[in-house]
Amino acid sequence: MKGWQQKADIGDQEGAMKNNNLKRNIGLILSVWLVSSWNLWGLERAAEETFEFFERESQVVTASRRPQTVGESPLAVDVITEEEIKSQGAVNLWDLLRYRAGLDVLEGRSINGNRAIVSVRGFPQEFAQNVLVLLDGRSVYSPDDDGVYWNRLPVSIEDIHRIEIVRGPNAALYGTGAALGVINIITKKPSGNTAVLLNARGGSLSSFQSYQGGESSIGKVKYRVSHHYRQEDGFPSADGGNQPDFLHRHVANLRAGWQPGPDSDLEFFAGRSWNIVGLPGLGPKETRSDADSHFQMARLSHRFSPNSAVEAFASRNDGVSREGPSPLNIRILQHDADVLHRLEWWDQRLFTSYGMSYRDAQTESSQRYSGRNRVGMKLYRGYFHQLVKPADRLSLQGAVALESSDISGMKPSYQTAAVFQPTPLHALRASYSVARTIHDFFPLFANYRTTGILRLIGDSNLEPVKTTSYEVGYHGSDRRRRLRMNASLYYTEIKNLHASAVRSVTFNPPLITLVFNDQQESIARGAEVDLEYDFSPSRSLYANYTHEYVTENKTNYGLRSRNTPVNKLNLGGRADVGYGISGGANLGFKDNYFITSEGRSNASALVPANWRLDLHLAYALPFYRDAELFFTGQNLLVPDRVEFPDGLAVPRTLYGGVSVKWSR
Repeated sequence: MKGWQQKADIGDQEGAMKNNNLKRNIGLILSVWLVSSWNLWGLERAAEETFEFFERESQVVTASRRPQTVGESPLAVDVITEEEIKSQGAVNLWDLLRYRAGLDVLEGRSINGNRAIVSVRGFPQEFAQNVLVLLDGRSVYSPDDDGVYWNRLPVSIEDIHRIEIVRGPNAALYGTGAALGVINIITKKPSGNTAVLLNARGGSLSSFQSYQGGESSIGKVKYRVSHHYRQEDGFPSADGGNQPDFLHRHVANLRAGWQPGPDSDLEFFAGRSWNIVGLPGLGPKETRSDADSHFQMARLSHRFSPNSAVEAFASRNDGVSREGPSPLNIRILQHDADVLHRLEWWDQRLFTSYGMSYRDAQTESSQRYSGRNRVGMKLYRGYFHQLVKPADRLSLQGAVALESSDISGMKPSYQTAAVFQPTPLHALRASYSVARTIHDFFPLFANYRTTGILRLIGDSNLEPVKTTSYEVGYHGSDRRRRLRMNASLYYTEIKNLHASAVRSVTFNPPLITLVFNDQQESIARGAEVDLEYDFSPSRSLYANYTHEYVTENKTNYGLRSRNTPVNKLNLGGRADVGYGISGGANLGFKDNYFITSEGRSNASALVPANWRLDLHLAYALPFYRDAELFFTGQNLLVPDRVEFPDGLAVPRTLYGGVSVKWSR
């Protein structure tokens, strides 16, 4: 611990030196952006059109599984709109989340081929636990590794309509995995019009990326198809060398919709993702991970009356991967089904939602689960959500779910909340939640001998992770909804976190046997403030700040208490300045943190406080406005920096490209 503290002091000094050197440049960048945006005031649209746009964009569905405004939500909700996605010019999906309040995003390479760490309200680590990620409502949370393979998700950034981020437990509505938050990625619906979109970009790391997408209709069936390809060389080593951290990625998608009647919608989704990535720091140059996964989903919505509607979906996901020098072969197969009924009654003072879901998840791997080969779980869940409006300005909400599995038996999750709106533009909320997350298969059933001297043994009797959260918050806006503010204070207790401990040591042959336990407990205390000002639908500025302090109750290994930066600040905006020129800027500060990789033999890194700047600039051709040239720069303030103990440094990257759309 003393050594860690000394390293932390050194990191603080280094971070302070870097920050002092950047003050003048950062101040200049922000000043230019503020002045430019202010000068654009006279180019706004009519106030009525602007109000209607922001009113529409404030509608969310993820927090309560029904349409409502952000102010009516019982939890903190953040929305990334299609316009914001375009203005950011992000190369990776996780970069869209990097500058949002309450989120931690790291470029971290796991030994399983994952290339990013995304966590909500602290605890960033490989395969961040307790964050449920949905793709059009379908869970992409891995039952084997307790997290999300971000680079394997079968979605292209060009196909995303919006992303809704719920910060806080929501397991009563979504089930296991949603104990710290929900990230719902919503893709674009096919419009039925005939259109084709093509774009390509290239740049740093010998990268090349292309996208081909189109939509049309056949009779009453509307459809949208797309294909995305990307390749790039690896990141540089933290010590200045090179690592075989290459990437080759294909993604193909189909979304189709049909209306069998005026009150019914039937949708079909299908996609596939192929990935080949290099694994740094694991030996031979050609050590890599090969992954191939595909999914299918059907969703039916039907409205019986203006006050009654039902929604049901069924999905299947099948993925295989071949990882590491051994190699390690894994197949994950998952089936999900869910049905939800929504009711509005008593003069719209009562809103009732109830439903049930089923999941059958299995993993096959003779190496990870020696002696069993296949492990799995069947999960049944029933849930009920009730909103009551005893007065026009007050709503009381409650939700409860009973989840039963053949691993942990029956466990409840529940949440209560009150939302008070003294005016239609201001809302105060308070909530209390208890959520449970079943551990992933590996700590439950592992029987795995690594290529070294380690053997990992699971414990099928581990109790589900229990998260208890207390939260108060505020949401408000000015009369025209141009200036919006969200603020939250929360206190979260997490029990039954799993970790490995030494069970036995032998010397002939040399072998260290580790067994998983659920003895770790943590407490997170935090505050979030998010401000956004919209000059018009195409010009806005934002600022958000997050303060979070994490402690450990029973142990103080630093695995979870020190890996969360205490302070995070993000600033930025987007603008269409006219003459075909548009763009966006994002600037983020992150406090120092100490992070350990459990997958890399507990390798650790002390990361000093740092700033990151990303810029995007686009120019629409005057003779064809649906064609544009664009330039994106990421991590522009430093040549490279370390974010995770994977032996890599995140470099400064520059990209340029062209996008063309044709429609009729």
